[in-house]
Amino acid sequence: MTTSNSEPLPTDTLAERSHLPPEVKAKWLDALRSGRYEQGSSCLRDEGNHYCCLGVLVDIVDPSGWSDHANACVGDLNVYQHRRDTQIPDFDIRAQLGIVNIATTLAVMNDGDDTDGVKRHSFAEIADWIEANL
Repeated sequence: MTTSNSEPLPTDTLAERSHLPPEVKAKWLDALRSGRYEQGSSCLRDEGNHYCCLGVLVDIVDPSGWSDHANACVGDLNVYQHRRDTQIPDFDIRAQLGIVNIATTLAVMNDGDDTDGVKRHSFAEIADWIEANL
């Protein structure tokens, strides 16, 4: 039996490929909608404590993983490192939460991409997308 690569199988949804635990999803959605986190871009967390949506996630699941101070740079921003990276959650965290394949999608939604005309989405819009798709 052959299948077309252009169309997903009827059961092939983001929700089924994601293993995001419901309790983590609920906390993440709450945090994104709460106003407790100020949205930033280009990094997980900058020196002014602005977070990308993935920075909010790692702050929830692994708050002790942050460096003690903004000790790296992304462009002109001084940024915090979470575990080994400043721009995307550590692979182990992404794998554990089942978001390996969608982390880049979420980062682009958070940051926008002027070269492809992708608009920057607010935390509330990202939370709505996560709620509907994961």
